[in-house]
Amino acid sequence: MSKRITAWTLAAGIGLGGAAMSTAWGEDNPQPSGSDRDTAVTSQVKAQLASHAPDATDLQVDTRAGVVTLSGPVDSPYLRQRAVELARNAKGVKDVQDQMTVQTTR
Repeated sequence: MSKRITAWTLAAGIGLGGAAMSTAWGEDNPQPSGSDRDTAVTSQVKAQLASHAPDATDLQVDTRAGVVTLSGPVDSPYLRQRAVELARNAKGVKDVQDQMTVQTTR
């Protein structure tokens, strides 16, 4: 009998916990959509680029499903590599696509 009560209590506790979790994202507090998460990732990547590599602030940053695409000109191969590293280290980034070009001055 005690095993049945314990199993039932455990099942009820799990059920109540799930109900509490499902109501945490109710109408008043909706779960962030994919585009909201991507916007947050884009903002974080741009902040990283601005604080660590000021010469890379003109880069375009686009995020879709956690994949960040960096495009635009940079002044050196080092800045290109550094921008990719900074983007990869930003929270929420799943992958980085490098579409940057290195500008050479003559």
